[in-house]
Amino acid sequence: MIMLLALFLTFLKTNVFLLQVTDFLLRSKTEEVADFLVNYIRNDTIGSIATAHLAFADQYSVHNEMCLYLAEKHAIAVDFAKTGVSERLVMDENPKLFPDFMEKFWKRKYKSKKSLGKMYRVSRDFDTDNQSYILQYNNVEIDPALVVEGWQKYEESAINSRNEYNNCLKTILQTYGIRHETEAFGGSFLKLHARFHERRDRADIVNLVQTWIRELVEKTRKEFFRDTNAPTEVNRIVDDIKRKASAWYIVTYRENNPEFLSFPWVVSEVFVNIKILSPRVGKINNTAPLTLKFEKEIIENANAGMLPYLNPDAKFLLKSLYFLCDPIIVERAVSLLSKWADEEKIITLTYKEGKFLFYKTFIKLIIYVAESENYVSRKPVQSRKEFPSTAALCISFLKYCMKLRFLSKQEVKTILPFQVYNDRILAKVASQAFHTIVVTGNFSCLRYQEYLDDAPEVVDMKVVSIDCSVFGKSPIEESKLRNAESALQQFSGMEHVLMRENCQRKKIIVDGKGTIPAIKCLKYVLFKENKVLSHFFTTGTLPG
Repeated sequence: MIMLLALFLTFLKTNVFLLQVTDFLLRSKTEEVADFLVNYIRNDTIGSIATAHLAFADQYSVHNEMCLYLAEKHAIAVDFAKTGVSERLVMDENPKLFPDFMEKFWKRKYKSKKSLGKMYRVSRDFDTDNQSYILQYNNVEIDPALVVEGWQKYEESAINSRNEYNNCLKTILQTYGIRHETEAFGGSFLKLHARFHERRDRADIVNLVQTWIRELVEKTRKEFFRDTNAPTEVNRIVDDIKRKASAWYIVTYRENNPEFLSFPWVVSEVFVNIKILSPRVGKINNTAPLTLKFEKEIIENANAGMLPYLNPDAKFLLKSLYFLCDPIIVERAVSLLSKWADEEKIITLTYKEGKFLFYKTFIKLIIYVAESENYVSRKPVQSRKEFPSTAALCISFLKYCMKLRFLSKQEVKTILPFQVYNDRILAKVASQAFHTIVVTGNFSCLRYQEYLDDAPEVVDMKVVSIDCSVFGKSPIEESKLRNAESALQQFSGMEHVLMRENCQRKKIIVDGKGTIPAIKCLKYVLFKENKVLSHFFTTGTLPG
């Protein structure tokens, strides 16, 4: 009886409400409805309250009195559409400062020290430093395990299907201003078309784009399975399906710089079966793992004499260790990483203010990582490192340095047995180098095979300036400049080097012409400390 009464009251309440709404719409004038809508928009303050709460929480804490008060307001404002009760921010509740990750560029901002701020800056650095690489595929290679004999039977139809798929995908990306297919499939857009910049419904755009992508994938899958067995029976894969899938894969991946790579993977389950059913392929793909290619380039550079000799400090520190692999592997890593840090201007041999890290401390950090990765030991042991390589050790070092960026200074002190100054600078530069290696396969301080085999094209160097104080008092004697030019030209292999004094700026302008490796070698010298440069210009050799 009570339940029936409750159902009746619910029915009555619902119908009364519907009658009231209908009556309101019939009796109200257009102006009244417009006023109601404007009033609703004016009092819908949930967004501004949430923004203020986030800004104050980052500056202080979520337990701060202001944040707790704003949280109460947020709880009321979120139900405004149901209750009609709204909350507004008063003057003191509007933040004066905003953390950088909120991207309120028209407001006063500060560098956030919280986790969101750190993650924001790391992702921003990655996007900035690798933007040109993110937008294109480089050095794409075909996996031999996915090449099925007889794939040529479907080559022509595969090209037609690929072109149709790529055209549809390109239309979707251009419509919304999306730069790369990975953004469309992942639903995380770095940048949208200008007409979408001011829109709040970004989530709706994501859903819309992914709906288009799903329809494209479904259409392409239907085309693939049109003349074959149903996709649900793909585990009982037949030879024709394997050949057709292989053709789709090969016509996509054999391009030098393909615009899109997603086409064959709409039938990814077919490739899983091909991989499982195929015999093991003896040849290892150079890009899997990445370290194989990286290792080859390091050895080529070492054999060509392009890696610097170890500093006496490095030799002394390595001498006290027990090697669990060929010592040359660790020595090459120390040499290569020292060259990289020197070119990036993050290490120094002497005490110097600024962003510099002591050379000896830098070597200790490399050894610390090598010890943790079982390349070396401080005590005699019987075990040996499995599959050691200079490339793997260098990548491990860069990854370890990246982690320091997310730790406080106190945390860094607790995990390292020695003190590292300016670890933030090291972590940032290491992060950029690691991302570049992963995305492009290149390491900035290595010279690549095209420069080692053939005589590369001679190009003009972008001018570099160094301090006049390297040569002593100004004006500088002409003979000193000519001797310095000769030393630089002989050391680097440049075709031409010209140095001139700019008295107004108190700088020496260095211009020249040469191959890319020669220019890199010249800059390697010019970016040294003044003391080292003075010695070089006097003797023609770098101090050991």
